[in-house]
Amino acid sequence: MMHLLTSETTMYMPIIRTCVLSVNSTFILAHLAFIERILQLMARFELLIQISLTIHLKQTIMGLSKGDEHHADSN
Repeated sequence: MMHLLTSETTMYMPIIRTCVLSVNSTFILAHLAFIERILQLMARFELLIQISLTIHLKQTIMGLSKGDEHHADSN
């Protein structure tokens, strides 16, 4: 009995897969503009983070170099 159930399930798997792929592709096509917009926003957010980190790093380096000059003057 278990063997029969397994072979039936196996027989229907390609049909189930096709239905799932069809639903997924329809969903993706229907929401492609939305997904594209989300990806654009993520890219902008990533760019803002990179700019922010670059500015912070530059300020830190400038602060360290100023601190080194001050430290050198006190010696």
